[in-house]
Amino acid sequence: MGARVFISGSQKTADEENIAISVANILQERGYEPYVAKRKQSLRDVKENVFEMLRSSEYFVFIDFEELSLFSHQELAIASFLELPIIALRHKDIIQRGGLAYAMLLNPDQFEQLEDLLPTFENRLMNKEREGEWNPHFRNELIITIESLTPARRQYSSSHNPKQVVDLDFFHLVVQNQSNQKHARGCAGILSKCVDLATNEEIFLNKHELKWVDHRQLTTYIYKSSQRVLAVVCIPVLEPSVACLYTVLDNNEIAVKICDKPGKYLLEYTILSENFPDITAAYQLTLGRTLEELKFEPI
Repeated sequence: MGARVFISGSQKTADEENIAISVANILQERGYEPYVAKRKQSLRDVKENVFEMLRSSEYFVFIDFEELSLFSHQELAIASFLELPIIALRHKDIIQRGGLAYAMLLNPDQFEQLEDLLPTFENRLMNKEREGEWNPHFRNELIITIESLTPARRQYSSSHNPKQVVDLDFFHLVVQNQSNQKHARGCAGILSKCVDLATNEEIFLNKHELKWVDHRQLTTYIYKSSQRVLAVVCIPVLEPSVACLYTVLDNNEIAVKICDKPGKYLLEYTILSENFPDITAAYQLTLGRTLEELKFEPI
């Protein structure tokens, strides 16, 4: 999936509408995922489609034709508020419009005829890519992958009895920030659902935040183009039919039991973030009477 680009312009004539479609085609050929804001929409469509697409877009293209619609003005203001990287194109006869959003448009590329607009846009896009400001392969979203199908063993000291040491086998998930522009703030991981697949009954649990590896806090930054590792389930080596969550409570690391008998379980995890969309991934945990039967794999 390519980076999402919101294309805004008045589209009051057939030529202007075709220009917007041609800009979308250029973007698509270069690996982006363009969205052309349609002008004939109900207020409900605007709320459900336009605002949501702006919020989830990585980039913004603004075409300032001779007559600008109110919708385009609002879209530019929202894009500026969201700090989206913008490519702006303006007809040479247009006098600088008023408003904060327009004041934030620095040095828009000018065009004289509509046929000049497409090569002007493509040149600007290529320059942005060369400078690293635009990239079709980055998205403002997080993705989840499993670190390994083989558990990692570590020792856990009980908070109640520090002399009591237990060997735990851990499975980890890797949470990667796909954006090269934006840090993901306030990220937390939770077990959002646990289902006993033998009975198809959900096991209801308190939503404990899971512990990030090598990080004491339960929430963290995931910096642009980087990743963090989350400890999502652990199994006591001496109790292979027991599964626990690993979390921090009152500054103590603790293991919270979620399953205590052999079987297959669906574990659904959700990563929450202050400024990125939440993401969910599901895995199947197989518990047996021995560690050889232990499995944790994507569904």
